Amino acid sequence: MSGRPAEGADRRKRTRMQVHWPLRFINGDTTGIVNTVTYDLSSDGFYCVTRLPFVPGELKVCALDVPTSHPKGDERIVSADCTVRIIRVEVLEDGLYGVGCRIENYRFVRPSNGHDRHGA
Repeated sequence: MSGRPAEGADRRKRTRMQVHWPLRFINGDTTGIVNTVTYDLSSDGFYCVTRLPFVPGELKVCALDVPTSHPKGDERIVSADCTVRIIRVEVLEDGLYGVGCRIENYRFVRPSNGHDRHGA
């Protein structure tokens, strides 16, 4: 997969972290679940790459797997169920699309043991 295209001055108001956390868009149509990863993440949004051309302005539901550390040394994953607004879509090479999303709402759900609760 190719990376993000080079950009000019950064217009974002929040600091972005370069993290690659698993992300699933849960679609109610025939496309089912779209699996991807974040390329960067802030407190109000993220950027990812998909094979589907999402539409700017539309709302999507997704699940973001957030790694955590436990006091006993266990690594766990907490899923954040999010409603996001598609802010921008960029055509990349090889049939891929860069998607910028703003997080509208989220809630954390029970820690998982690494099994995907959405069946992907």
